[in-house]
Amino acid sequence: MDRYIYGSAAHKIEDDISILTDAARKRDAERKAKEERYLAARRMVIRNFVLFGIAFFLLAAGTVYSRMLVDQASVAVVAKQEELMKLIEANNNKRIAREQSIDLDKIKELAITKYGMQRPDNNQTVYVNVVQNDYGEVVRKGR
Repeated sequence: MDRYIYGSAAHKIEDDISILTDAARKRDAERKAKEERYLAARRMVIRNFVLFGIAFFLLAAGTVYSRMLVDQASVAVVAKQEELMKLIEANNNKRIAREQSIDLDKIKELAITKYGMQRPDNNQTVYVNVVQNDYGEVVRKGR
């Protein structure tokens, strides 16, 4: 087949396609199959890379979240410790104020005036004799 035609007329494309032989078609099919395998492998690598990126992001986010929870808990513990220290200080201040408010002279005056109490005389003293035994008893089982 002569491809060159004198003038402006071009040859038909169908003529070029019909020239392909079975071997050429087989090579073309193998090339296309190879290209498809390459594209499938490339898609697999990209998919694995994306999955790895997502997994890495989730692990990083989980680590950050857990550290945030620990930080929040430590802040809460510090706040509770400060509150405890304030309560202990207030309790100590109240105890000191209560101990300082006890005045024995005031109590004596109140007992005498309000309740009509008086100190006992020498003849009003009562002695109590407490007798205690100086021995022990052994109890045996079965007797």
